[in-house]
Amino acid sequence: MLVKHQHRKATCAVRPGATQRLKGALETLTRQAFVTALTAAELCRVAGVSRNSLYRYHAPILRALREHQRSTHQDPQVSGAATHRERRIA
Repeated sequence: MLVKHQHRKATCAVRPGATQRLKGALETLTRQAFVTALTAAELCRVAGVSRNSLYRYHAPILRALREHQRSTHQDPQVSGAATHRERRIA
């Protein structure tokens, strides 16, 4: 005899999409004065999104993060390059 099971609908709240979580995390972290270095890893940790997902599917948010890093002189690539140039000159 076949028994049909009825599926119950979930009663839990719907989780916002990754884009919404990343935008919210970026906004929150950029407003916090005590964040010394805002990184992609920190953004993804707060948003609950993998870094691979950020790099692959969320380029506009990544650009906004990079712009924030440049405006606050936090970009590790820029500071590392300057340090390397300074070493070559010295």
